[in-house]
Amino acid sequence: MNNQQTPTVIFLRVTDNQTKIQRLGATVQQHFERGNRILILVPNENAATFVNDLLWKQPKESFLPHAKSSEECQDRIVITTNQENLNDATIAINLCEDTITNREKFERIYELLDQTTASKEQQSRQKIAKYEQSGLEVKF
Repeated sequence: MNNQQTPTVIFLRVTDNQTKIQRLGATVQQHFERGNRILILVPNENAATFVNDLLWKQPKESFLPHAKSSEECQDRIVITTNQENLNDATIAINLCEDTITNREKFERIYELLDQTTASKEQQSRQKIAKYEQSGLEVKF
């Protein structure tokens, strides 16, 4: 298991759905190529299926091997609705509405600064404030 640490939270600015897909795919690919374990937290099974399908298609030249799981596993990329760090990941990508609760297990947490609608941007700004109030370093 990872030692307790203080992660850096990085917000990826997105202004449309295509940019969301591109930023998500590029971030996962970048960390996969570095050999990192990645946990992608999603709010529900529909979102898990969407991200699962996306990772089979992105990048266009290949695919990123991954698993959908609600139990501990050894896959380097795991998509889950569970808040637990199922694959001992150092990188988390949070696509849920709230902040990650078990954040000390990660070196880096990615969030979306979602500017596709005013309400999504407000929700993103609330997450930024929550992380900052927790004393975490937030980057954009």
